[in-house]
Amino acid sequence: MKATRRPGPVSVVAALVLALILAGATVDSSGQAPAATTAWENPGFDSGDDPSFPGLPTGAEVLRLENGLQVLLLPNPAQPMVGVFTQVRVGSIQENFRTSGMSHMLEHLLFNGTEKYDQDALYDLADSLGAYNNAHTSEHFTNFMVILPSRELATGLDLQSQMLFHSTIPQPKFVKERGIILGELAQSADRGDGFAADVLRDALYAGTSRALPVMGNAGTIARMDRDEVYAFYRNHYVPNNMITTIAGGFDRDAALAALKEFYGVIPPGDVERPETVPAPFIDRTRTISRRGGNDQMLTLAWEAPGYGSPDFFPFLALSLMLDSPSGGILSRGVDDMPAAERPQLTTWWDRAEGSGRLIVEMVLPADAEPATYHRMVRTALARALEWGIDENRLHAVLRSETTE
Repeated sequence: MKATRRPGPVSVVAALVLALILAGATVDSSGQAPAATTAWENPGFDSGDDPSFPGLPTGAEVLRLENGLQVLLLPNPAQPMVGVFTQVRVGSIQENFRTSGMSHMLEHLLFNGTEKYDQDALYDLADSLGAYNNAHTSEHFTNFMVILPSRELATGLDLQSQMLFHSTIPQPKFVKERGIILGELAQSADRGDGFAADVLRDALYAGTSRALPVMGNAGTIARMDRDEVYAFYRNHYVPNNMITTIAGGFDRDAALAALKEFYGVIPPGDVERPETVPAPFIDRTRTISRRGGNDQMLTLAWEAPGYGSPDFFPFLALSLMLDSPSGGILSRGVDDMPAAERPQLTTWWDRAEGSGRLIVEMVLPADAEPATYHRMVRTALARALEWGIDENRLHAVLRSETTE
């Protein structure tokens, strides 16, 4: 039996004072309380202190099926097509040096046949529907998409659910896909593709899974076996580890019924995730030089907010302003340089839960001095601080991002 403590005199007085404050009551010098006013009538409450309560777009719904599958419905009755987009919460960040590349390998394998459709039947079904059926892997998610005429939505859900929950991963297909990925890795190495990205990841995220490439490397891929990959599949590909979005022209009730038929019957699972090491904090300036690849490049990186930070949306606006073609902060710095010295400039915000990096990458002219371009970036940022941000340009950039 759990004992509870009766409130003493102090806690009773505190509760009464709190009740008076919330009720908007006061006591005058005569000891008489005037008629109580409601909280929204009390001028002591400033409407500016209210939080923002954004509404959902018309018709949009955020749901969760009983098995834990998160669902986002985004209807657009004017569209003759519909898309089904399922994100599986697994990517290279869930891997280690032994399993590096397994998420990407598995993405390839799920197009090779299911309990209901062999590989040829999968492709034939998608072709007969006029569907686009594809997938890609990132650090945090593996993303599956099928886009098809609205009238074929139920069949599209059947097709995608077979891949997500009922793939068989036959051994001969496993060997074939492993060989394909090893070939892609060899071609990439021969061209020098990705060398700079590999160096940057290692510099920013050394000692964490975020330093691992999404595709893995030849050593880890060559040593993978079918049973290990299949166990990885059964662990991560469960509905409570997924988000499914249906967008376009569809009937809401029919879509939900089909979703429950093909996705809702799958039981949830206990997802085992490795403990991830947080990204190291960038607390000082340091330089790293490497030789490789075909271009002379300079990449600069700064500590930045991550998901969940109160600065997330202001920083999002800033990141969009950096290299926008119409007067971006750094774009203007590049434009001020002599034409022969201008770099190819790219910026992006690499963000995750609790951490982020702002990255500026420049492909430099041959034999260029990197310090010149570092000074250009610092000058452009300082100038933006001095001159401020043009409100009209900011709104234009945000509108462009919204429409995209």
